[in-house]
Amino acid sequence: MAINRWVDTPGTVGRHNSGNPITVGYIIQQKAGMPLSTYAAKNLFAPLQIQDFRWDFRPDPSNENNYCQVFLTPRDMAKFGQLFLQNGRRKGKQLLPAAWVRESTAPHSVVQNIPYGYFWWLKYLDAGNTRYYSFAAQGNGGQKIYVFRSLDLVVVTTGANFNSKSPADELIAKFVLPAFNKKGPQ
Repeated sequence: MAINRWVDTPGTVGRHNSGNPITVGYIIQQKAGMPLSTYAAKNLFAPLQIQDFRWDFRPDPSNENNYCQVFLTPRDMAKFGQLFLQNGRRKGKQLLPAAWVRESTAPHSVVQNIPYGYFWWLKYLDAGNTRYYSFAAQGNGGQKIYVFRSLDLVVVTTGANFNSKSPADELIAKFVLPAFNKKGPQ
């Protein structure tokens, strides 16, 4: 009797999986020859002037409750979003290759009927009769970074709706984006 090891036919259905970013983090850690948090502190967080972060990256069973998540303040989350809004530049210095920013925010799969890049959800929100396109980093509980290129806007939300749907999309569509509707279609 043959055993089907796949939930779906490979390449047909995308599913969010915390194991993927953990695997990427582990590869970076191995190639850098130092803990991921140390590498990120030196090469990403320091240039972004992010000092108040916690990242206990241990890709093993001892870390299963938070899946190696990084903890940032909302202001620092906005700095990360701004870095991507500015195509990897911060204060005149290229911190990330612009080509990587474009590639990571382009669609590569569809997860839960939403286009997905490399760790970015490619979403739109409707405010009235206007549709606004964004890419968004989304964490459990409502921690989200939205980047609206057409508006030159980064929106950060935080919350505590762990393992349930966050109201962030609806709140942004209802209270933030309508302020831009007078400027015309985006």
